[in-house]
Amino acid sequence: MAIILNYINTKNINFKISFMYNKRNSIPRVISFAILLGFSQNVFTQEIPFFTHYAFNKMLYNPAVVGAGNQINFATLSQYQYLNFRDQTPAFFGLTPNKNLGVKTNLISISAPLTQYGGIGVTYLNDRFGFEFRNHVKIDVAARFPIRQGASFAIGTELNFLEKGIDGSKLFPLSPDPSVPTEKESQSHPSFGAGIYYTDSMIKSPRFKDLWVSVSSLNLNSNTYTTNNDRVFSKTEREIHAMAGVSIINFLGSPSLKFHPSIKGTFAGYNALDLTAITEFNNKFTAGLAYRTTHDAWSILLGFNGFKNKFKNLRIGYSYAFNYQFHIIDSGTHELRLNFNMNSFY
Repeated sequence: MAIILNYINTKNINFKISFMYNKRNSIPRVISFAILLGFSQNVFTQEIPFFTHYAFNKMLYNPAVVGAGNQINFATLSQYQYLNFRDQTPAFFGLTPNKNLGVKTNLISISAPLTQYGGIGVTYLNDRFGFEFRNHVKIDVAARFPIRQGASFAIGTELNFLEKGIDGSKLFPLSPDPSVPTEKESQSHPSFGAGIYYTDSMIKSPRFKDLWVSVSSLNLNSNTYTTNNDRVFSKTEREIHAMAGVSIINFLGSPSLKFHPSIKGTFAGYNALDLTAITEFNNKFTAGLAYRTTHDAWSILLGFNGFKNKFKNLRIGYSYAFNYQFHIIDSGTHELRLNFNMNSFY
């Protein structure tokens, strides 16, 4: 049987998706992925993607994080979602269908302290879904103020060059529409952000260590993105991100266990809450669960940081998220991360 589902995703495109139900193995298969580009004059989006590993890439959400810990930090993160999405529309015109149209997000960042009182960082993020794409180049600067032994307060600001576009050459409208692009189009605009970041190693506490609290506001200026024929296809709006976390040693009375709970709130076009609980064993293996309030998404996180010698500061991780509300079209979200720290040069 055929199932028709209209789904408006956060990337401003109204998708009409047609499914055929396979009775043999009860697996829904996407047979059509026709993009209906009904451009709106009042479409806003959250520009910074949701990541399950937000606690390992805090600089993405808050520029005040750069230079924290007096270490040079290198991070990469990849996310893959809706892996089975494909566009069958070209088949009606005798052309090869477009495959692999699910969400693909890749990030690379580096940050370093310039002195003990501040640092600088650069992030590149590429985000694609269907025929739409976004490229971020973020430059972050932070100033850090010691409060007491082991505790500091930082303020930061960022400049984000955000390019947004769509590849109209891949679109096949069922009827002529002058508002639909016919070639690859994009626009770039600068946006600004600011944040505050507090850290405390809690050296006097016998059980609690490494408290961190982060609050930031991104896209302080709203930008409008239009096609070549001046049709508005996207507007940015302000995003507020609030995060916090702490480490608990001797968890459950075991010296080999650490517990790392964290929380993240996102307040933009819609609100979302992330709750994460990670347990670390023997300073090598990590495993945890996470829950996001949007679409009832549950995640499993696994990690390893037991490398030795030159790679002793290398940490790798993987997560799988299952979206309960959209499980019929979403086979799950996969994330891969890599973090590496090294001593600063000053």
